[in-house]
Amino acid sequence: MKSAVAFSLAGLALLITWLAVADSPVVTGHTSASAKSVEGIRKLLGVLVCPNLDSIDAANVPKGFNPKSVPKWPSTLGPPPLEPIRYEFWTVAGCGRNMKVLIQLWYDANGGEFYSASPPRDWLKGS
Repeated sequence: MKSAVAFSLAGLALLITWLAVADSPVVTGHTSASAKSVEGIRKLLGVLVCPNLDSIDAANVPKGFNPKSVPKWPSTLGPPPLEPIRYEFWTVAGCGRNMKVLIQLWYDANGGEFYSASPPRDWLKGS
């Protein structure tokens, strides 16, 4: 019974993720992410922020950004990143929320691109 519930929840999560990206807006601004990573990040933002996103704008981190202010190893299920890690801020709007999400991008030893998205600490409160 537990496995059937887990399977149902996993299926529901996949459906929500698919719906979240179905009508996601095009990412405007500048990003160094590959097209494949952009799609993955858009799906993730649809789950973190809102399933009906109005806009996504990518930008470089501001001058003076301190990478030491974020975790050394982004939380991910993939392999640890190889330096350098690229940092970007993506401003996301939807469902009455507007938030800046820190995107970290890196390559693994085989050249595969990975990413993480870190919403602001108070993101569950709405902003």
